[in-house]
Amino acid sequence: MEVRGGAMEGKRSIVDRYMAILERRPLYTKMATNYLICFLGDVSCQAMGAGSLRALSRAFDVKRAVLYGSMGALYLAPLAHYWYGALDSAIVKTPAGQVDGAEKPSTATRVTGALKMLFIDQAIASPIVNSGFLFAYAAFTGLAGGSGFGAALHSGSAKVQSALWPTLVASWKIWPAANFLNFMFVPLQLRALFLSVVGVAWNLVLSSIAN
Repeated sequence: MEVRGGAMEGKRSIVDRYMAILERRPLYTKMATNYLICFLGDVSCQAMGAGSLRALSRAFDVKRAVLYGSMGALYLAPLAHYWYGALDSAIVKTPAGQVDGAEKPSTATRVTGALKMLFIDQAIASPIVNSGFLFAYAAFTGLAGGSGFGAALHSGSAKVQSALWPTLVASWKIWPAANFLNFMFVPLQLRALFLSVVGVAWNLVLSSIAN
């Protein structure tokens, strides 16, 4: 029992250390986490496309995976960090709907707040964030491949025109439900992390569309 308890304590200590780092450096911690999630998402997408580990080892595109991970760290993570903070300040005003010593809001109030944030998120943030991601990823991919600045901008615009609608349709199958749970039950400081977890599946979809 002592060994088992020690193992459980070790597992908790990993979570505790992550939470302590998240509290001290919230943005940088989310950026690092998102880099890892996006990098692994692209690796998984390439693996699925290759069909076998042997084929993946021959055709694995390291530059693509690094670029995709960098987009997650430098673009998606900061946006999620500041966007969720702004939403919470404007609508809920307290992390996860409660502060110490405050009366917990009713279920109806929490549902209403979550639905308001969900509507704003899907109506405003989703088209803007996805457009920006598709544009920047395609443009930087072009620049990394040796394209000129003008050609890279054209590639980014073309990618938004061709891929934004399929991306939004795909996102509506995942993110409304995920974000409702996120806004309803997850504390503010953990919402970006929750998205990173759900993002393991979403990044497979987005990586296949972006590429």
